[in-house]
Amino acid sequence: MKVTHYLLYISNMAFPFSIYPDLQNTGILITDFYAETIASAMQVAFQLGKTIDYPGYRMTITYDINKILDKDIIVLGGQIERYAPLYENAPIKFTKTGMQKESLIRNELDKRVKMQLKTVENVDFSNYLVAQTYKSPFNPNRIVFELLAKTPKTLLKGIQEGLIAKNLGNFDGDLWLYNIESEKSYSYRMGEKYKIKDLIDGYEKERLYENDEYRKITEF
Repeated sequence: MKVTHYLLYISNMAFPFSIYPDLQNTGILITDFYAETIASAMQVAFQLGKTIDYPGYRMTITYDINKILDKDIIVLGGQIERYAPLYENAPIKFTKTGMQKESLIRNELDKRVKMQLKTVENVDFSNYLVAQTYKSPFNPNRIVFELLAKTPKTLLKGIQEGLIAKNLGNFDGDLWLYNIESEKSYSYRMGEKYKIKDLIDGYEKERLYENDEYRKITEF
């Protein structure tokens, strides 16, 4: 069965993080050390534990991505150049003036042929919390779940006020935008669907990319 509501599964069941209730295979990556970013990480950790109804005492929270390459990754903060490989499969990437959007399109003559369309748009994201999810570039059986904003204050306010029941009903697709000023949210599906079965089966297989050579990624 292919997944069509990636974010909906995260909000309703904390899936796939809930596969291990103690969150041993979940890593929270913070991209800066602002107090608001760290508070956001604590808030997300609390919400995960509340949803799963189990303490995530084996979850990793770190600034060093090399410690969590083989885990499902939750990213908090802004997108930074140092971690550019992490965002490889992201539906949108922030630019200085807006975003680079990537969407999947199919050849009209042959639906099996898929192409990635990249467009750059000038959009003011200063008031937005952005949530997006996509396959991890480090392990195809893991996901990345990003919660990002232009400033740490927007990030924290968006998480505290946006990730609540009345808004999570619109938490859908693989991209979700929440405006902290208007308190409105919008969902989109931009990337290719993937199968729940692939994620679950991945936990039973030998972990990929555990050799030292791969971990020494020069970009990091």
